[in-house]
Amino acid sequence: MNKKADDTELLSVRAAINDSATLINATLEGIASATVEVKEDGFSRGMLYVGEGRSYLPKVDGLLLKGLFEDLNVESWLEYLAAQPSSSNADNVIRQVDLQVENLRFVDQSFKHTNIKMHAVKGTWVMELLGDDVTGTLQLPTDKKNLNVALEKIKLSTDKSDALGVDVLDADLLDINVLTSEFSPFDVPEMTLLVEDLILDDTHYGHWSTNIVHTNNGVIAKDVKGILAEAKFQGRLSWVKDAYGVDTTTVSY
Repeated sequence: MNKKADDTELLSVRAAINDSATLINATLEGIASATVEVKEDGFSRGMLYVGEGRSYLPKVDGLLLKGLFEDLNVESWLEYLAAQPSSSNADNVIRQVDLQVENLRFVDQSFKHTNIKMHAVKGTWVMELLGDDVTGTLQLPTDKKNLNVALEKIKLSTDKSDALGVDVLDADLLDINVLTSEFSPFDVPEMTLLVEDLILDDTHYGHWSTNIVHTNNGVIAKDVKGILAEAKFQGRLSWVKDAYGVDTTTVSY
């Protein structure tokens, strides 16, 4: 939240206590606010709002996360959720997530002005994306299922500065290691992928689907199917890296 350890901000906490529950309102000025209801058996419901806004008490039990983010890394969410034990819908403390993100980063790409909504369905987190560069649904991985991605559209860039979500003129302000970092096959998660409209550097490349799995030295995109104009493609793609760091990509039809 861009707060350094030695920064000071005004923290306000108020509590209303009655026989049935305790209602707590907390505000960290300019950073976040929270509204929480606690009953005798523990946490009941509440909201955490990040950014310039105010939290309120939701109608349903559980925790609702809302807010405005300048930058958010999807992979951090995937790592966090993968570390959580499998649970039923009733066991999840976080019930819903509703975020507005200026710069959403995922697999070496940046997506502008994206609304993210998340909720749990039978132990699986479902992420809905609606933005300038990407629209669709992700079913996040569990210990039994891989990531499932179904997108109406996705706009990708081969330009490193654009993919990182920075202006080229400001690139010299970044760590040079960030701009020159190498993307490897091991960075690609296992997933089932469906894209209705693939856009690369403002050029439309049609409808594509595949199933991506890991190998010992890379990834394989199995059952690749594509439709571009009147042409249909079907095949397999592998991307591996050997012990010397040499990448090899193989396409077969």
